[in-house]
Order: sequence, then C-alpha cells, then structure tokens
Amino acid sequence: LCIAAHAAERPTPQLFAPGVLSTGDDEWGFTMSPQGDALWFNKADRGYRVQVIMESRKDAHGHWQAPRVAAFSGQYRDIDPAMSPDGRYLVFASTRPVQAGGARRTDFDLWRVERLPDGRWGPPRHLGDKVNSDGAETNSAIAADGTLYFSVAGRAGVLGQRDLMRARPTADGYAGPEPLPAPINSVADESNHWVAPDQSYLLFLSNRPG
Repeated sequence: LCIAAHAAERPTPQLFAPGVLSTGDDEWGFTMSPQGDALWFNKADRGYRVQVIMESRKDAHGHWQAPRVAAFSGQYRDIDPAMSPDGRYLVFASTRPVQAGGARRTDFDLWRVERLPDGRWGPPRHLGDKVNSDGAETNSAIAADGTLYFSVAGRAGVLGQRDLMRARPTADGYAGPEPLPAPINSVADESNHWVAPDQSYLLFLSNRPG
C-alpha cells in the first residue's frame, strides 16, 4: 500500500505504514471510513492461495494498529472492499456460496455487509441476480446516492477483458445494471475504478493503447 503526499510540484508516493499495513505479503485495494480512522484492504500470500479482507483502526495517538481479518472475511476468497460514502455499509467480491451449505463459486460475486451502530458488521448479503451473473463481478465503487459501479468479466455484452457497469439503487436492491458508454468501455480492459461521491468524475485503469 502507498499514499501520495502533496509536494510543491507533484505528489510523492510513500510506503503506507511499513511493517504494519505494508508487509512482505501483497496488500492492495483499500477503502477508508468517512472519518479516516479505519480502513479495509486486500491481503494475499505470494502464492495467492489465501485472499482475505483485512481491517485496521487508528489508536488514540493516530497510529494504525496491526490489522486483523475482517469479521465477515477469512473463509473464502474475498477481495475489493468498497465503503459507502456515508460509512453505513461495505460492498465486496467473494467466491462464497450463495446458498448456505452450497459449493463455493468459481467466479466472484458482489456482496454487501451493513455496519451496525456499535461498529460491528451484520451478516453479508448477496446482491442478487440483477447485479451478479455467471461471470465475475469485482472492483466496486459507490456514489453518495447509492449508485454502484463495478467491473464485469465473462458476461454477455462485455466488449473487452473487463468492462465497467453501473447499477442504480431501488427500494429493494438495484435496478438492472447498464454498461458505461464509450469512450469509457472499450475492447481493452477497464477495471479498478473510483467514482466521485457526486458522480462528477470517474477514475479507472485501462490497458488500451497509449
């Protein structure tokens, strides 16, 4: 994990909490509470046999504490945590079974977990067949109005390796997702995005030419 500190000419990347959050394992894809006092991130061993979501909080002196596996993670492959701008819930991707006692999935689906008033987490909830498919859904980002942006692969209509989609919230979940238009989606790979809370701009990764 790295952070970019402001400088007079350009940001300077710095290792984030070396030895505490940044270690010899692979750490990536963090999301932070609105107050900036807690964060969640992906962690994997170098063989990627284990992929979990870790949680860390600041102590009274503003130092990041040693991370621990998030209460909703640790049994299956869990990645890509995304905190809602109001801090009320988190969306993540997982291979866990959709039905209790079922087989784990071979692809990633999106799940949502509510943050309770006492800071604990409620039970994870599958986002349903409108959002999820037989392909892989990952890389969530959440706007202030609840609109969900996510990456898809192996899904009908995908132009490239991965595309970005948007699902608007409804009273009982989400409306059917819509692909983002060109020139955002392309025949290349689009993923690992972040959307401004007011949806005024979008940052994303692509391997398109140039």
